[in-house]
Amino acid sequence: MRRSLCFYIMVILPVLILGGNTNQYKPPQKKQVRYTKEQINNAWFKVPWSHGGHYWHNPLTGEDRDYLIDDL
Repeated sequence: MRRSLCFYIMVILPVLILGGNTNQYKPPQKKQVRYTKEQINNAWFKVPWSHGGHYWHNPLTGEDRDYLIDDL
């Protein structure tokens, strides 16, 4: 049976477009990790620059500093 172009435009195309947008995917939530102050203070390490200087990085918090503070 032959269908007209109008049938495809009016019926099939909206079904394909609207039917394909029903994805209910929710990305997984990041786990909230809590670190103690002592863990954060002990995690700092020195990262050298190519010109000879350095900066401090904390992998737990992702923070970068130019100098290390003794009492955070």
